[in-house]
Amino acid sequence: MEGQYSQGLLTNTKQVIHSLLVSSPNKVTIEKLMQEYINIEGRPVPYASLGYKSLEHFLRSLPDIVYDQRIFDVDYPQSAVRLNVKLPQRDIAELNEQDRIVVQVVMVESPYCFNIWIKDKQFEEHKAMWNSMQQFYNSEDSKYQMPTSLIMPGHLCVVRSHVGAWERAEIIKFQLGSGNEVKVKLVDTGEALAVPHTQIMYLKNDYAILPGLFVRARMAWIAPWQGTVWSLAATKYFTLLVSYRHLYGKIEKIDNTQDVNTLYLVLVDSNLEEVRKNVNADFIESRYARRRCSP
Repeated sequence: MEGQYSQGLLTNTKQVIHSLLVSSPNKVTIEKLMQEYINIEGRPVPYASLGYKSLEHFLRSLPDIVYDQRIFDVDYPQSAVRLNVKLPQRDIAELNEQDRIVVQVVMVESPYCFNIWIKDKQFEEHKAMWNSMQQFYNSEDSKYQMPTSLIMPGHLCVVRSHVGAWERAEIIKFQLGSGNEVKVKLVDTGEALAVPHTQIMYLKNDYAILPGLFVRARMAWIAPWQGTVWSLAATKYFTLLVSYRHLYGKIEKIDNTQDVNTLYLVLVDSNLEEVRKNVNADFIESRYARRRCSP
């Protein structure tokens, strides 16, 4: 019964807040929103009863109804991306099984889950965009710094990576008071980072045209040496083999049945001696993997 009451209270509260935002032609401050809610409901917004320590924290949990510059009395820069903007999807429709591609591995979770850049026309377009971003954000003043009131899950932004470069990102989580760090995912590599909230910048509209660059991949024709889970040692060795170098990949299978399309690859490093050129075979010879009869 208590759960049903809380759900009903949440639904009603969201409906009232949504109606207040829709009916207001101008921006709404938190104070004004609270007062108008009291005028309609005869009581303040029940954020404490819903488990939140402040109205602002409650509003942060409602990105489906609290969006754009309608609340918090904050103006976006004219050329900045709003909360409800999403990047287009990376198109891999031109790829086919048995295609040979040039790739760079940019993030590794395991030999069955790693992200790659494909060195094609889209890569060159991203490279030009990335260079433009570095110039723009290195020369920008604080007007492109995102205020904490707009740091919400799903909002696209720009952050400095661990190597100091500006990268496009999506905000995953932010909670005031927990070190004021923001968890983000870099949309062009898939890497997760925690950055200070003072380093979250608005994403310029010009830099929201191209899709995220990375493509999900996994090694084909191999399985863990023992069991079904890759050991930490195997993942470390795989990372050593594929990181920071250009590789050739043969697409053995394209899995488009999941939310994220995945390429099953045989990887070749032409810079290594002949016996180690085939990364998949090297993995087997090093007794980190065994052969399997399907990709």
